[in-house]
Amino acid sequence: MHRRPGPPQLCDDIDPRDRDFAQDESEQHLGGFLATACRDALWVNPPAATGLDTNKPHQLQLARDIGFAVPATLVSNSPDRILAFFERHGGNIIYKSYRPQSWREGDDGPSTHVNHTAAVTREDLRNRRALAMCPGIFQERIAKAFELRVTVMGDTFFCVRIDAPESVEGEQLDWRNDRRGMRLSPFPLPGEIRAKCRAYMSRFGIVFGCFDFIISPSSEWFFLEVNPMGQFLWKEERVPELPLLDAMCAFLISADPDFSWAPPPAPLAFADYRAWKAAARPRRADADGLPRVAKTVEY
Repeated sequence: MHRRPGPPQLCDDIDPRDRDFAQDESEQHLGGFLATACRDALWVNPPAATGLDTNKPHQLQLARDIGFAVPATLVSNSPDRILAFFERHGGNIIYKSYRPQSWREGDDGPSTHVNHTAAVTREDLRNRRALAMCPGIFQERIAKAFELRVTVMGDTFFCVRIDAPESVEGEQLDWRNDRRGMRLSPFPLPGEIRAKCRAYMSRFGIVFGCFDFIISPSSEWFFLEVNPMGQFLWKEERVPELPLLDAMCAFLISADPDFSWAPPPAPLAFADYRAWKAAARPRRADADGLPRVAKTVEY
């Protein structure tokens, strides 16, 4: 499984003058190995697809070519174009970054901010120099009835409806701002959407992906993005009737890019795994000296 790979880590005692060379050579070596090793194996996802499949402008262009509706989008660091886009949509636009980032208070301080989707105000656009320093993704804000997360494994689909809390503006824009307050429920996926998702994945050469959609009050589907390395077990944690863990294990064992999950008599449940993991952990003492099982969720 090729999931969120990091760069090679160099030895501390490499001469600083040689570090850039060694780092580049190590990255080329790792990339060559992944591109040539186990060529007949099922890669989830293939290393050759890494990069293009996470580039958001490329995703939006392909989604439009496939036939998905896509919000009006501007990718730019031109203050004039950004302001014109803002005016064209009556100030009803949002900002996204290419990748999530976090800012810390000091070098070793706790994380203080994560850049989720945010509404753009006229005040945000006053600092033209700041806008020009870094490109951003600006989109027309689409009215939401609710959102959907579609997890695809080969030819197997799991779709959940996401209803974000209505009390806080930021949570309506991006449900990641309050995962505890959101509500999840299974949702039937139309055959036309399944076919478009499969066509999209085939074009990118991936076999696993998490699609995000907005459903408008008029029931129109809007494509947002695909995460080819998206997390999925949190959905089973919230909706236990969705056997995502069992399906993923069966998918990997099958080595079939067109995998279709068939429910076994006793599916492997994420809740069972968590219970086993907790029971297997060494006990440790609390401040009062009483032993307890450490509780940590890892997925």
